[in-house]
Amino acid sequence: MKIEIMTISGCPNASGTLRLVTDVLAAEGLEAQVTTVEIKEVAEAKARGFLGSPTVRVDGADIETARREERTPSLSCRVYPAATGLAGTPPREMIRAALRAALRAALRAALRAALRAALRAALRAALRAAR
Repeated sequence: MKIEIMTISGCPNASGTLRLVTDVLAAEGLEAQVTTVEIKEVAEAKARGFLGSPTVRVDGADIETARREERTPSLSCRVYPAATGLAGTPPREMIRAALRAALRAALRAALRAALRAALRAALRAALRAAR
């Protein structure tokens, strides 16, 4: 699992978001490659689909599902929906849900690959036996 935290220089919520992500990973018993990327220019923001600082992606998908299709770049602070209104850091539950969704997707992909391999092996064995 790869987690990318994209920020702008001087973002007051960057370190808090990194701490939240690592805390949720630990609470879920998961390990992941976590990288922090500083976005410096509008062109880079546009190319990366950067929606504001901080933006968190798990395996390339924004953790805020409602904004995954949004493509308006922003070199400004980002706010997330929270129980009390809006917050500068994503809620723990949003991070947790994104991690769990990525884990489920990875498990499904691994199971599909294992099933395909097993079916190919079984077909080869059946064809050999039929000769």
